Amino acid sequence: MNTIEKTKSQAERGRNLAANLTETQLNTRPDADTWSLGMQLDHIAVVLEQAVGEMEKALAEEAIPPGDPTAWKPNFLERKFIQMVGAQPGGRMNPVPKGFEPSEEPLDKHSLLVRYAAAHTRFLAVLERTQNADLKRIKAASAALPWVRFSLGAWFAAMAVHTDYHLDKAEKLQP
Repeated sequence: MNTIEKTKSQAERGRNLAANLTETQLNTRPDADTWSLGMQLDHIAVVLEQAVGEMEKALAEEAIPPGDPTAWKPNFLERKFIQMVGAQPGGRMNPVPKGFEPSEEPLDKHSLLVRYAAAHTRFLAVLERTQNADLKRIKAASAALPWVRFSLGAWFAAMAVHTDYHLDKAEKLQP
């Protein structure tokens, strides 16, 4: 499955997880340390919004170098970053950077799903715009640590891993 198909599938999976839930079910936290299903989806939207904003800046700053996006391979640091944003051994959790936390307020289902869809739509636009690009040569900064820059290929892979991680957690919260 290519990155565009994967992103569309993830967008649909998130919508389906919330589709038949009441707002109470969407906002119910199993305990104080565990995010609700709605918070998982909200976090995905927040991360995509921030990451895509940096990708869009990178694409606006320079011409998109032509190339085969499937030729991209992560370097050592990119592999570590991609691993870090996914599930950790033993269920260990990485801290969430400031500004990437989901809302602590009860979430309105409709507003959440609109935001979730919009974040995926923006990400899909970046993916489609770079379908014939050399993903290694385009670098985007991290919204959390602006001095950290990775290739678009790394950002695409990280967003796929991170989104699946939170969708898996959300799926386990379904009533």
